[in-house]
Amino acid sequence: MTDDTRGAVVERMLPRSFAKHVETAFYARTSERATWEKLLVDREFLQDPSNHVALFSDHGVEHVRDIARQFVTVHDRVIGLLVPERDTAGRDFMLGYGMLVTYLHDAGMCDFSAYGRAIHPHFAAQLAWTAPFEPLVQVVMAEDRGGVASRLSALVDGGHIQAPATTVLREMLALSLAHSKTAVPVEVLNDGHALRRELIRVVGTPLTLLFHENRVLRTGAKLRRETGDRAALETKLAEATHGLETFVAGRDRRTFRNPDVDAAYSDFEAQAFAWMVSDDAEVRALMADVRDTIRILRCADAMRQRGTTLKTSAGYEVFVHQRTGQAVYAIRTADRDRLISVAQDEELSAGEANVLGCEIDQGGDLFVSLHTGAFGTQRAVHWSAAAAARVIEDIQADAVTSYERPEDLDATAPPKPAEEMRIRIEEVADRPGFSELVATALAARSPALAERIVTVPYLGPDGPERRRYLAASPLRWPEPKRRDLIERLSAFGFKRADVDLQVTFEHTRAAALAQGEVLVEAGSPPSFVYVALTAGLNVIRLGGYEPVEAAAYAPIGDTGAVRGGERNSQVVALRPLEVLIIPSSVYLDHWFQTISQDELREILDAGH
Repeated sequence: MTDDTRGAVVERMLPRSFAKHVETAFYARTSERATWEKLLVDREFLQDPSNHVALFSDHGVEHVRDIARQFVTVHDRVIGLLVPERDTAGRDFMLGYGMLVTYLHDAGMCDFSAYGRAIHPHFAAQLAWTAPFEPLVQVVMAEDRGGVASRLSALVDGGHIQAPATTVLREMLALSLAHSKTAVPVEVLNDGHALRRELIRVVGTPLTLLFHENRVLRTGAKLRRETGDRAALETKLAEATHGLETFVAGRDRRTFRNPDVDAAYSDFEAQAFAWMVSDDAEVRALMADVRDTIRILRCADAMRQRGTTLKTSAGYEVFVHQRTGQAVYAIRTADRDRLISVAQDEELSAGEANVLGCEIDQGGDLFVSLHTGAFGTQRAVHWSAAAAARVIEDIQADAVTSYERPEDLDATAPPKPAEEMRIRIEEVADRPGFSELVATALAARSPALAERIVTVPYLGPDGPERRRYLAASPLRWPEPKRRDLIERLSAFGFKRADVDLQVTFEHTRAAALAQGEVLVEAGSPPSFVYVALTAGLNVIRLGGYEPVEAAAYAPIGDTGAVRGGERNSQVVALRPLEVLIIPSSVYLDHWFQTISQDELREILDAGH
């Protein structure tokens, strides 16, 4: 799916006035406040630049647009695989609702203070009850993108939900809170009653009180999990508790209410979010769609752009230092007269800068690519591997853990349980073995993941061949069919009698080509070798040679893989056919084999 295609889906499913208002009122302010001139007078930035939003990965307008496009991609990939299948109406509903909560999820990051960063998911959860948001609620109801408004109205009119449709919509928008795994752990997301209790607390409580309550709750939870030195956490808990007690001391408890919600309910605690725990079958189906939409949002947020495309909220470029592995921020003044390069000796920033990309692949696994592993010293190599592992651990907590669910949660279970998802870490081109170091570091950080971490071959630079491979289906041939292929390949020199049918085919995928589709471009890097299962590939060779049609089972691209040089032919499908795709490094390790001159003589003699 191209950026243009994803962008078209976003435009179709998201009211334009809704997007414009949220972008202008919140995300644009994030970028404006992060300019160099503003930072010079920002006390929090001057005290601790590395923990300031200005040097965080982008949370401006481009960020929310990126996450919206990522949502479309993840939605298309995981429905019917990691979440249960939906019909067209169900898919559209999840897209329409997903665009709304995506646009709200990081709106609160425009407050750069420590308080603002900590409370930003809760800020977004309360937005839908504020007076300036009322026109946007009406826009969503009037435009009915994805059938969200009409579905809510039908449930209310049919007596399935005992609340106005606009109130239910606001409550659904409040679930943008759950984009944060800290605010809403997956076990709470999966428990309707626990989720309802937390939303009532969050929506009904002023943000300032929530800030103090959350410090106590989270520090206490962390202390209960801690098995090592507890002294520092006990001190932090005491400080957080004192802060909460000081804040509420001498105040009327009636002031600890969010005044924006009072007009919507006659009895807030009894009425709010009641549909989330309903026994009505149609309302339970709504809840299932809402919950799975939030899973997709959490995953899409984790898939955000990083690595060479990564910029901060002020638009500063971030990249990894090839010598030290540090993250480097290229800070430019507004007039672009000054360029200041700031190194960040911090694992999370370095890991973010070195993650080239991540996605949920066709098999439902998390696939992670890294930019480089060739650093100046062994210390830098190992430190960078640890930094990448830390980021991948965080990514999987959203992209893998979010799909965990009890077996009896919904009527239909997804085809692939989250517990079977693997974390595939791609090798880097410039330092073979770096991905193994990352995998080892990740297993050390999260031993429970160790058996699910897999390193995979380098697949070459981004382009049509790489994208075709990642979109192709993993090969699930039975052993006899694999053995038959080996026999057919023997006509083209493949002669390994002791071939391991599991290892040899482990990273092989199958893809269908359409008539006229270009499989290989002349001059492209030799990232893959192909085996067509029927004749029909036209090989157009450079140098003025006549095109030839390749025979079925004849390896294509093998000479380029062996010599490591760019392709010398264009290959086009003359008719629809299926090809096997083998990464070049796998082909060299497990498929390709030369023969001796004596063996050549034997072949020639046999031919006579």
